[in-house]
Amino acid sequence: MKSGRVKLGRVFLFVFLIATGAFDGVLSVSADSHQVYPGESIQDAVDAAEPDDIVFVHSGTYYENVNVTKRLILQGADLELGLPVVDAGGNGSAITLSADWIFIQAFTATNSGDYPEAGIKAISNGNTIKYCNASGNHNDGILLSAASRFNSLINNTANDNAGNGIKLYNSSNNTLRGNNASANDNNGLYLYDSSNNNTVINNTVSNNDAHGISLYHSNNNNLTDNSASSNVNQSGIYLAHAHNNTITANKATGNWHGIFFLYSNSNNLTGNSASNNTVAIRIDYSHNNIITNNTASDSTGGSVSLGDGFSLSHSSNNTLTGNTVGDNFRGIYFWYATNNTLTANNVTDNHNTGILLEDSSNNNTIQSNNVSSNGYHGIELSSSKNNSLTTNSVSDNHVGISIDSSSSHNTVSANNVSFNTDGISV
Repeated sequence: MKSGRVKLGRVFLFVFLIATGAFDGVLSVSADSHQVYPGESIQDAVDAAEPDDIVFVHSGTYYENVNVTKRLILQGADLELGLPVVDAGGNGSAITLSADWIFIQAFTATNSGDYPEAGIKAISNGNTIKYCNASGNHNDGILLSAASRFNSLINNTANDNAGNGIKLYNSSNNTLRGNNASANDNNGLYLYDSSNNNTVINNTVSNNDAHGISLYHSNNNNLTDNSASSNVNQSGIYLAHAHNNTITANKATGNWHGIFFLYSNSNNLTGNSASNNTVAIRIDYSHNNIITNNTASDSTGGSVSLGDGFSLSHSSNNTLTGNTVGDNFRGIYFWYATNNTLTANNVTDNHNTGILLEDSSNNNTIQSNNVSSNGYHGIELSSSKNNSLTTNSVSDNHVGISIDSSSSHNTVSANNVSFNTDGISV
């Protein structure tokens, strides 16, 4: 191992470049840095370094557990020969970040031990993990734990892990951007148990055995512009007991559920696209959510509770406005859903019913929606009472509006019902 003290001015410049996002590559190796070559120990270099030193690790495989206990820059070098690999040998974490404000870039971390270990585990604050590959671990690929805060995970790969690709446990105010978490045995990205106020942006999650992105008991997070696809056993994006989250401009394709809220309240779902899922967007036992300008299309199920664009069950006081719902088996389906508002949605070309309220879906407002060219009913009420259907445009369906004999005290007025095979069936 070659080592030497790094001049403080250079270190502070480097940290500034990291903080501003200007650094995106590998610094040239100089004589006054710590350099580690195959056959040497990364841990020995870390132990010998002083805070703010730079440790360069050259390509090769290092069979050890690295614990970074001071503020350092840990940089993989010689990238043309491949990332340096830290192999934990099936025990412990490959790399642990125990101090604050560590920067680590361009490593492969693999073969970690079982829970609670990980390929890369952070139990500290303010770290940057960038361009690392945390794959082939016996638990999670990357784990932020022990109330880790203000960390940045950028452009990492976390695939083929026995646990989650990336997991945040009780960790807040972190940023996950541009990561790929695919083909993991659990979730792709998992925010668990009070992992609050995190920003999850522009990540790709696919082919995971559980959910693509899962929020459990985690609030006030921002999920933006992520792609969740082919998580065929579960959901692209899943919220359970998760409140006040903002979910914007994500794409959920080819999952069982595209987006699924369970016992999750006061979330904002805006501008997302859910297509080619078994159910596009499902809301169960969830209240006071704002659902605006989403696209729910091409749901592939073909029987009861499958193939819906939107499915709301045992949920109340949700607002659905300006959504596009087309080419599903059913467009919007309410089951034991009360006091919800549907306004200005475009519900067209669904194979069965456009909007169906069933089994005590009472006291809902359905107003100013375009419900057209659906294969069966435009709007159907079955065993549902005290709903208001006003100023909707209902055209080119088999039956425009259908209300069965067990549905009473509904208000139906000022709707434009035209060019249906049957207009209003009561």
